[in-house]
Amino acid sequence: MVFVIQCDPEVPPGLVAVELQEMHADWKLVRLDEGDQLPGIQSGDLVIVLGGRMSANDDQEFSFLPELKIWIKEAAVKNIPYLGICLGAQLLAAALGSKVIGNRWGERGNGKVQLTEDGINDLMFKGLPQQLPAFQWHDDSFDLPDGATLLASSAVCPHQAFRLGNAWGLQFHPEVTPEIISGWAITESSDEEAHLVFEWLGKEKKYGKTVHLMMKNFLALS
Repeated sequence: MVFVIQCDPEVPPGLVAVELQEMHADWKLVRLDEGDQLPGIQSGDLVIVLGGRMSANDDQEFSFLPELKIWIKEAAVKNIPYLGICLGAQLLAAALGSKVIGNRWGERGNGKVQLTEDGINDLMFKGLPQQLPAFQWHDDSFDLPDGATLLASSAVCPHQAFRLGNAWGLQFHPEVTPEIISGWAITESSDEEAHLVFEWLGKEKKYGKTVHLMMKNFLALS
């Protein structure tokens, strides 16, 4: 079973859900933002934790975050394949004892990430070029956990992807769609919202290839 954990109503699985459906994966969406309980996990399961507007440090405001971090650490200890996207990566770092720092290396919009030498050879990025299109929407950033391998960086944010054991964290958003981008950019000007969507659509095939291969590689770990 692939458990997809959603923390925020405005951060749905998007293209991740599309790929899981098209690959006929057995998967379940768990809506922590709607009060769903975290599932029990066992060998053979996979976990994807999505992003959110909150910080990984907002335990007081979002009561599910402390339990979620304990659950993520349990998944890591059990060596269950884990993929954290944006907040999901920051929660992974926090669960493994690293700091998540607010208002550091923030990014908005369409950009690029560069795979490191380790990233080029990593299972998650198998079949992908060294430079990837990457949609960004974050203010906070994570320190690398002890023993983690840095897999990707960007010009603004050096910690774009890491791996520790069978757990991966991505600062960027491979799952976004034009509808998701519009929802996030609603607080920007209408011109800026249209520009972000237009830029994404100009790279739609490359974005699609990235999320397709990453999900294919991830599902192969089950």
